[in-house]
Amino acid sequence: EGYLNILTPDYFSARYRSFQNPDGQGEIYLGYDDLGIGGNRTEAHVNNWGYGTQINSITFSYLPGDNKLTTTVVSPTENVTLDFNNLSSRFQNPNVLNNLNYMQFTVAARDTGTTVDFNNVKLNGTSLGDFHAPGCSQYLDWYLVGYDFSQGFTLTGDIVLNGTFSNGEASKVQVNVGVVPIPGAVWLLGTGLIGIIGIRRKKAIKNKGF
Repeated sequence: EGYLNILTPDYFSARYRSFQNPDGQGEIYLGYDDLGIGGNRTEAHVNNWGYGTQINSITFSYLPGDNKLTTTVVSPTENVTLDFNNLSSRFQNPNVLNNLNYMQFTVAARDTGTTVDFNNVKLNGTSLGDFHAPGCSQYLDWYLVGYDFSQGFTLTGDIVLNGTFSNGEASKVQVNVGVVPIPGAVWLLGTGLIGIIGIRRKKAIKNKGF
């Protein structure tokens, strides 16, 4: 299955990356649209990610009352919190934040001999399951639609890492939230739509650029 890009340019994201970065650059990105653009994000450094049986717990929240995004990473040795403020001012049409209906998980382990797991994932306390990427040349995406994210949310989960990772974007966990037209959402899920939440996995065959 190929990657289906149904996100509009109006979306926001949290990215957890560069897990063994010796240069002290940002391992957490938080912001909107293309996080590769420095002006679109804030970033923070995690000194020591946990590996093997050690767990890195993350929390990612959209707080509409405070008009901000916030994320926290709790590794075995530290607790790092990052905020992205004045979110609505970043969008050409801030009303897009009233129509958020789409969440995407990307889990990548593109360094040879590595695995990345995003486990025990919960949305507002409701379990969504575990998401696993074996080391390979691809990454995996999961899509969740039919939920009103515009009211705010808290996503929690555990990042579990195994292997030796390169510096940069080869391996990462990313969460995008945005707007997708309802007909596209229905088409994507098809008969897999259960209640108001559905998840479908897609295997990506090239870098999406975010």
